[in-house]
Amino acid sequence: MKKLYIVFDRVPSTSSGGLVATYIRLVELLKHDYDIEIISIFDADQSNKDQFKNNKINVMNGYKINLDFKNILQYVKEKRFLKCLSCIGNILYYFMSIPYNRKKIKNLVKNDKVIVSSPSAAIFMPKQIDFILELHIRYEYFFGTNKLGRLQSKLMTKPHLMLFRSKIDAKKAKKDGYNASYIYNFFDNKDINLDTTIKDRKNKIIFLGRLEKQKNPDKLMRVMCELKKIQPDFTLDIYGTGSLEQYLKKRITELHLENNVFMKGFTTNKNIYQHYSMLVMTSRDEGFPLTVIEAKANATPTVTNIWGDAVYETVKDGIDGFIVDDDKEMAIKISEILNDDTLLDTLCNNSLKEYNQFSSATARKRWIQILNGGKK
Repeated sequence: MKKLYIVFDRVPSTSSGGLVATYIRLVELLKHDYDIEIISIFDADQSNKDQFKNNKINVMNGYKINLDFKNILQYVKEKRFLKCLSCIGNILYYFMSIPYNRKKIKNLVKNDKVIVSSPSAAIFMPKQIDFILELHIRYEYFFGTNKLGRLQSKLMTKPHLMLFRSKIDAKKAKKDGYNASYIYNFFDNKDINLDTTIKDRKNKIIFLGRLEKQKNPDKLMRVMCELKKIQPDFTLDIYGTGSLEQYLKKRITELHLENNVFMKGFTTNKNIYQHYSMLVMTSRDEGFPLTVIEAKANATPTVTNIWGDAVYETVKDGIDGFIVDDDKEMAIKISEILNDDTLLDTLCNNSLKEYNQFSSATARKRWIQILNGGKK
């Protein structure tokens, strides 16, 4: 059987959101076509590696480095000088280890297929190896004004193919001269049992994601405050963990939302969406969010802000959800859905219909095409 390597700078944790879920699903999707091995540049906790327990994991460097280099500015501001020194040491080790790690990968990988999960992992790829680089966030993050993203794209080894999450991002890359294509995130709905009714979903909203700045929980709270003014009898359940968890609990109390908004913690239950009228998203940046696809598989519409141009490929405005940026207008749209069973039923049915283009069967055909050298 042909061999396929998937490369991480470090095998991600279970709570890292859509990234690790994407690759767990990809391994399952292609397991009958390829002998799949994982390459982790730096070592990771055993719980991280256990997510790929059926695959051989090749650790290039046994050091469990802290890769959150951007935190150094926060450490300086807080005068946490030992943390600053530790971070500086990690940065130096990271860059000094590049030649060593490239050599190890070169010795491991021969004429095999290679998928690299991010530009930060592509920094450690030897030039002699053709590889596919996946980019899970919008094009501008790595090739626009974001300093950290641009630094990674400048340092990385040039890939054979850049694979974006959306058509629009691949189109932008091609216009700038890159060899680029796209593949949508996907979801296998074989374990989804649609056994809820519109009545079961009444006045219930779900937010699911990492509780980090990228997901913009402050905007979520503002929208809920606006919603409470016009629709006091709603429930928002927040599923997820992250660095802003305690902050968000505090904001819920400060905004007097404790009777409407509830923190539910981390969940792996992919049937959960069907118990809600809608998924609400308030992200600053996304590539192609898995949560929207999972919601579609559960016949659940999405109300979202504009987190990037690819939003129009994930949600069809007025068909399987709504796209609206303004806080008050978003609250109004949410209220319309909560108060109109006919509208909710239509959105739910359309969401399930739209899921087909994001199914595992569609994704497998596309991946086989790409790995065999064909692309659109």
